[in-house]
Amino acid sequence: MKKSILIITLGLIWVLGFAPFNLWVFPLFSLAGFFYLISKELQDNLIVKPKRRAFFQGWLYGIGMFAGGVHWIYISIAEFGKGGPIAGVFVAIIFISFLALYPAIFAILYAILGKNIQNKIAAILIFSTLWILIEWLRGWLFTGFPWLLLGNAFVDVPISSFVPVFGVYAVGFAAIFIACGLVYVIQERNKSLSSKGVLLAIITIIATSFALKKIEWTENSGYPLKVAVVQGNIKQDIKWKPEFRQYTLDKYYDLTKDLFGKVDVVVWPETAIPDFLHYVDEYMLNLQEEANAANTSIVTGVPVYDHKNKRYFNAMIAIDKQGVSYYAKRHLVIFGEYLPFRSVFGESLDFLGAAMADFTSGNLRQQPLKTKKHNAAVSICFEIVFGDEIARELGEADYMINISNDAWFEGSIAPYQHLQIARMRSLETGRPLVRSTNTGISATVDHKGNILVDSPQFAEYILTGTIQPRKGKTPYVRWGNIPVISLMVLLLMIGVFINRRGIKQNG
Repeated sequence: MKKSILIITLGLIWVLGFAPFNLWVFPLFSLAGFFYLISKELQDNLIVKPKRRAFFQGWLYGIGMFAGGVHWIYISIAEFGKGGPIAGVFVAIIFISFLALYPAIFAILYAILGKNIQNKIAAILIFSTLWILIEWLRGWLFTGFPWLLLGNAFVDVPISSFVPVFGVYAVGFAAIFIACGLVYVIQERNKSLSSKGVLLAIITIIATSFALKKIEWTENSGYPLKVAVVQGNIKQDIKWKPEFRQYTLDKYYDLTKDLFGKVDVVVWPETAIPDFLHYVDEYMLNLQEEANAANTSIVTGVPVYDHKNKRYFNAMIAIDKQGVSYYAKRHLVIFGEYLPFRSVFGESLDFLGAAMADFTSGNLRQQPLKTKKHNAAVSICFEIVFGDEIARELGEADYMINISNDAWFEGSIAPYQHLQIARMRSLETGRPLVRSTNTGISATVDHKGNILVDSPQFAEYILTGTIQPRKGKTPYVRWGNIPVISLMVLLLMIGVFINRRGIKQNG
């Protein structure tokens, strides 16, 4: 019982490494402690059913991680999805319990591959590579949920310099290897040759990260852009009510009209227009006329209905003198934006968020939006968490725009986590980012992932700043996750080989 509580606690403190806490040392403590506990049991080989026990311990660790990190799902269901407290608690428990299966699968695989493990170098390699491979699996399986990835906790730490080369998973691996390696070095007080080797590897990782930090992977592209983000702070419980539609449209226009001619680009949040595009034709034409006259581009989120094919899109459009360009969200949130097997479930699960309409995914290949002779790679809300997709669709874009409506998670840590993840995308691509949200946190981010300016939450706010567009491809944009995942598989095989060789020699 005590060990179970300890494991859950280790999972809980994992969350302290992420925004808004930003105490990156805690995930290292968390993983190091978890590594020590389950490795010791495998090494002692005293457990009658090690696979079952490992699975249960991994699941408890995951319960701690995700209960601490994604409990905000309750808010979107209970308060804004109209499911009420009972449905909110039920969905949160199911969601957290499901996500906890990933650490459980990790633990059982570690028990299988690390059976009778005696060589601690093998243990470190198997543990660290398996963790990253399971994180990667979580990032795409069942449409993917790459939230609370270990590497995101280190966006402000020197080892983040690995990100433009190998992406967020490489930083996660470096962090795990350092954490587990230090556990081994501390345990090996006799200063064995192998412990010195591990210490040397840790020093090499840290030294390499400092060297990489000096490299500029991309270069300036054209003139800086003066940008403005309009944060309307429209409450979620009134956002889609017809009687508040004109109020919302008037508010965004009033907040924007004095920006015309003073900035290059104005960005409104996801679904800032609270109705389908064809219902606000006159409003948009007037907006376009004023914006073009002032030579200011406007980017906004707006739902779009395709009359011909009878499809709905969560979309964004850019109004610019070059014309109007359009983007339809590709990576939709299951249950939140569409309901699979609608013919089976009917409207029974609409409280999860998909009551307005089941959106259709946009085309996988879409052109960047045109703004003031610059190309913007765009994403809507949750799409920003998928690093490989953002890199793959970057194309000739020289900066990025992400729009979101984090009012669904009002008062929670989710908006802070969301911004932290978005910053990692700037690091991976070497591109600045403009992020516009309905209730905060809106921000501009430079190509190194640093926040330039940001907005307060739950406030009507106009955020202004300057970004420098960039050109060129980082190694990560060129190769994606292929190199780091290939390396993880190779190091895992080496770890398994070392372990089995040791078993044979001792046998």
